[in-house]
Amino acid sequence: MSKDEKIASLEHTNTSLNEENAHLKAQVAMFQSMLFGAKSEKRKYTDIPKNQLSIFEEEKKPVRTALPENL
Repeated sequence: MSKDEKIASLEHTNTSLNEENAHLKAQVAMFQSMLFGAKSEKRKYTDIPKNQLSIFEEEKKPVRTALPENL
């Protein structure tokens, strides 16, 4: 095997390995997002409708109503 053939073979191997590396990095990124990414069960606080009650809400203080002045 001549020097030029050896260089061409190594360049081809290098290109193949770089393509495989890029593919594997994309797979790892996909699996990480599946494992550690946002879950559909987790919702941001801003996504909750304003009229929906929260189980974490503090006790509400009684509402004071104004007494009629003619009493």
